[in-house]
Amino acid sequence: RRWNTFTDHWLSALQGYPVFMFDPAHLGSHHRYNQSERDVTRLGRYGSGNDLAGYVLYPFRAIPVLARFRREHVRQLRQSDPRRYSAAMRQYITIAAIYALGLLLNPAKTALFVFVPHVFGLHFLVGSNYLQHAHATVGSRYNHSRNFTGVINTLLFNVGYHTAHHEWPDLHWSRLPDAHARLRDRIDVQLLEP
Repeated sequence: RRWNTFTDHWLSALQGYPVFMFDPAHLGSHHRYNQSERDVTRLGRYGSGNDLAGYVLYPFRAIPVLARFRREHVRQLRQSDPRRYSAAMRQYITIAAIYALGLLLNPAKTALFVFVPHVFGLHFLVGSNYLQHAHATVGSRYNHSRNFTGVINTLLFNVGYHTAHHEWPDLHWSRLPDAHARLRDRIDVQLLEP
């Protein structure tokens, strides 16, 4: 449990966004409702494009929706689960402490080496949802996601095998290539990107 807590804080610090939100936003909404009307991350609310402009703009459109979702989730946690609420607040404190210390020591370097990477990281994190689901088929068992099958998966813990990731969300990332191989013939070839 201690190592999991440490990892939660480490990842929160690296990405500038508290990892506790992955549970309600990613698993509780996106995996449960996968691009349908109830998915807070759904692409459909912003049109059906699949282009560079859509990718660049999607995070700017989605982040305000996710921020409202986050506020509501934190409010609910505060009322219903004080232990989890406290853990979530500690992740925010970790991020705030990094910024406070950085701004105290060197504001310019903090802006360049902490703030800018956090903004780009958050853009990529949210934007990856666009890349993985644009022009896929909402409601399809196997064609709801685009799958990136090349070497990039090694760098991104195999999340490019996105259909398998949705089919077995608890599967360890090292086992996703084998899971993808079992599904590959059921996935539209247009959703397999080398």
